[in-house]
Amino acid sequence: MRFLEVSASASGGSHPTSVTTSTPKPKATPHAASELIGDRSSLGGIAELVRGAGAVALDIETYGERKGDGLDPWSGDIRLLALCVDGRQPWLLDLRTLGYDLGELKTALESVEIIAHNAKFDLLWLRVKCGLRAMRVFCTLVAARLLSAGTKPGNDLNKCLHRYLGVPPAPDHSRSDWGSMFLIDDQLAYAARDVAHLHELASTFWGEIERARLDVVADLEFALMPVIVEMEMAGIGVDKAKLREIEAKARASAASMASSLRNELGLPALNPSSPQQLLKALAGQGIEVADTNEDTLKAADDGKIIQIILAFRGAEKLAQQAKSLIECVKSDGRIHGRFDPTGTATGRFSSKDPNLQNIGRGELRSCFVPGAGNKLIVADYSQVELRAAAAIAGETKMIEAYRNGVDLHKQTAAEVLGKALNAVTKEDRQISKSANFGLLYGQSAPGLVRYAASSYGVKLELDQAEQIRRQFFRTYGSLRQWHGESRNKADAGAREVRTVMGRRRLIPETASEWERFTALVNTPVQGGCADGMKRALVMLAERLPAEAHLISTVHDEVLVEAPEVMAEQVRLIVQTTMVEAMAELFPQVPIEVEAGVCEHWGEK
Repeated sequence: MRFLEVSASASGGSHPTSVTTSTPKPKATPHAASELIGDRSSLGGIAELVRGAGAVALDIETYGERKGDGLDPWSGDIRLLALCVDGRQPWLLDLRTLGYDLGELKTALESVEIIAHNAKFDLLWLRVKCGLRAMRVFCTLVAARLLSAGTKPGNDLNKCLHRYLGVPPAPDHSRSDWGSMFLIDDQLAYAARDVAHLHELASTFWGEIERARLDVVADLEFALMPVIVEMEMAGIGVDKAKLREIEAKARASAASMASSLRNELGLPALNPSSPQQLLKALAGQGIEVADTNEDTLKAADDGKIIQIILAFRGAEKLAQQAKSLIECVKSDGRIHGRFDPTGTATGRFSSKDPNLQNIGRGELRSCFVPGAGNKLIVADYSQVELRAAAAIAGETKMIEAYRNGVDLHKQTAAEVLGKALNAVTKEDRQISKSANFGLLYGQSAPGLVRYAASSYGVKLELDQAEQIRRQFFRTYGSLRQWHGESRNKADAGAREVRTVMGRRRLIPETASEWERFTALVNTPVQGGCADGMKRALVMLAERLPAEAHLISTVHDEVLVEAPEVMAEQVRLIVQTTMVEAMAELFPQVPIEVEAGVCEHWGEK
């Protein structure tokens, strides 16, 4: 079984202390017929066998009345709970007959290691419906993703069973009618197969993980899973009335912008949502662009027509986002987004239903609110990717700036623009931010022009961008050297890259030199910061008072909801824990976290 402890990384060399575990390999489970359970008198015996085994393979089959309900634990239902311990045939518990009160079986499941493929899905359903709180998890999907990160071999259960165990694919009955009165033999065989091989698959994966020196990272991901389930279960409060107001105003604004655009162009029938019509209309005004992508339009900004187009699109996007958020609110008045800790090649979080990572600073964030009597603690890392890059590259000029409390963006602006520090303007600082965050990952001068316009509203001429780029790398020579070493590795055909914690990203043989280079510089920074954030979440789950709840993480930000009377206490816990978690990975540079007690997400 897997028990949390603190140990040094086994990924070679010296690494910071991390959440890690020690596990004997599970034994293989032979394929066997299943036993359908519809009598509650059987639950006690199953619970005893589960406790004695110490680990259980688990899977569920869900259904609902409407489309999508089978994926939503707040509106759908669980039909079968499939369980399998080592050396025995699977049990298929018909929860429509048994009900959601699992009695002592729930306690048994909470006391052992749960092995599941896409465990977060199953465990959220069981948390919502049965109140089950898994403590120890081995997710074979996460294991597969860690081993294959950076490539796309397909990691669904069928593919993993075939690739690692040689088990041939079987018919997919996941979309069959699990809500019917009687289940057919093919459905029961499908449900049993989903757990029958999981012990052997987990054993095989753990051997592969140890050989790949991914055990420390795997331990972190498995420890994180119950934390994310609780975060999704808690959800975040939403002011639906304010969302409706934002949607209505945005739609009115979009209609007004569309009218202004038609008048400005003299085209009363223009559809501003049509790229083809826009291209033709812009060409008629002497604005020749290759496409109507936002970055392209910003780079060709004429100060008039382009501004109207962008305003129209911004209003349309805002209206659609508000509408989508309203549709995601559950009956409890909260949004229960789904977070995927291994959804990207670098190890950064992704999210869906809705995509909270896509909600930028602005009025939409003001609609995310705490429950009555509570406050939100909103905390985010300050310039954490720049700090991580400085540590990785050994860029002493950046590190010293952070140690001395110097505004790095002002320092860079002064260096690349040839100004005194006290003469740097607000616009200069925006230019500097585009240089710091863009050139960090190897942007070219034309790329910097596009990035400065799209992300910071700064218009640079190409020769100006080239000068800024040259001066940036003269100033930060260690960053230049790190980039040079990365280019040499890319030229030599590097096939993998690691974070300081040992997370691996494979680089496909077919990757271009540029793709190799960007992977070599992006992953240690973005992936390393993701590792630090995940460590922070696991540590916070252990340290927060029972009344406080993690409710979201977006990029470098964490949201916690807590009773107003203890909000300041919780703020301090969040701030110090986040600093500690990241600082252990990047001790060379000071880590800063800004945290506030807020009435809504957008307040900080």
